[in-house]
Amino acid sequence: MRTQQRREFDRQLDPARQLIAVEHHDSLNDLGGFREDWNRLAESSPEPEVFTRFEYFQTWLGSRPRAAQAHVIAVTDRGRLEGAAPLMYAAKRVAGVPLQTMEFLGSPQNDYADFIYSGADVLDLLLAEMERSAAGVDLVHLAPIKETSPTCRRLRKLGAGTLRPFVLNWS
Repeated sequence: MRTQQRREFDRQLDPARQLIAVEHHDSLNDLGGFREDWNRLAESSPEPEVFTRFEYFQTWLGSRPRAAQAHVIAVTDRGRLEGAAPLMYAAKRVAGVPLQTMEFLGSPQNDYADFIYSGADVLDLLLAEMERSAAGVDLVHLAPIKETSPTCRRLRKLGAGTLRPFVLNWS
C-alpha cells in the first residue's frame, strides 16, 4: 500500500533519464515486481551486503522482531527501479526519553544498511524525499551505515543535521 501519492518529475535529473517517479510504500508487497531490479542495485553497490537485498527485508518484515512501520521510498525511471531507501518509523528510548525515529528497515538486527541507487542524482532525490518523510519524527538514525559508503559521504557533505537531530553512528 502506498502511504503517499506517486510523484512524477518531468524535469530530467540526468540527460539519460526520461521520467523519474517517486513512490512511498508501507510494505514490500507492491514492490515484489522490482525484486530483480532491487537486487541488481544492491549487488552493484560499492560494498554489496546481504543486508541490502530484497529477500533480507522481506524476511525481516515477515518475522517482525520489532514494532515498526515500514516506509520504503522507491525511485523509478520508465518502470525500472533506480533507487530505494528501505526505512521504517519506530519508537525507541534514548537515555530514557521516548522518541519517534526514522531508521533503516531491519535495525538493529542488520550489521550494515544503506540506500541502493543507480547514480548520485537518484541518491539526492532519495535524500530529499527522506527529509520530507521525516517531518514529525524526533530522530533520523541511520546507523549502521558504513563510514566508507558514498551515501555516508554525501550525507556528511550535505550537513545531515538539517534532517532533524540526525545520527549516522552512535560512536
